[in-house]
Amino acid sequence: MTSPQDPVKTAEKTESTLKRKPKIFKQPPQKRIFAVFMDYKNLDDGLPGGTRKFSDFSWLINPILEQGIIAFAYVFIPDNYAGRAEIYQLSDKHDFLPILCTRKTKNGIMKNGDTVDAKMEREAIKLIIHSDITDITIVSGDADFQGLINFAIHNQKRVTVVPAAKACSERFFEMAETGKIKLEVVR
Repeated sequence: MTSPQDPVKTAEKTESTLKRKPKIFKQPPQKRIFAVFMDYKNLDDGLPGGTRKFSDFSWLINPILEQGIIAFAYVFIPDNYAGRAEIYQLSDKHDFLPILCTRKTKNGIMKNGDTVDAKMEREAIKLIIHSDITDITIVSGDADFQGLINFAIHNQKRVTVVPAAKACSERFFEMAETGKIKLEVVR
């Protein structure tokens, strides 16, 4: 037979539990996970002397690594840029996956434009939906990526746009002023 509990001892026990400060466990800060998408021709066209002046792309990589990890890094290149030494640097030294983008065709006729923007946007949307990335870095000043930026923001991804000064859409300056994106202009 169990004895009834002493109501005074039960009240003291409850009271002492309430007076104790609860242990608060701090969550470590969430590690940021980046996906980097570079429109190589846009960057090359917008820099004086083009990307040939870069023997190293650490100016892009190191600031990202200070904030988190790079899970995905792509460089989208038109098919006629494939043999450039800078592409090999990005691929071999910095682990960017080169994506070759063929020229547009219409009715079987090759046009002067390439498929970089469409491929870059398609790949980025897949990663936004199907991966745990927290941040998107777009290395291009092309206004065509505004829809992608809005899609990323609506899916709670932080967006940084890294354009060349001569090839940056005014729209990105407006988006940066409102705090929608972070803008890092390369000169």
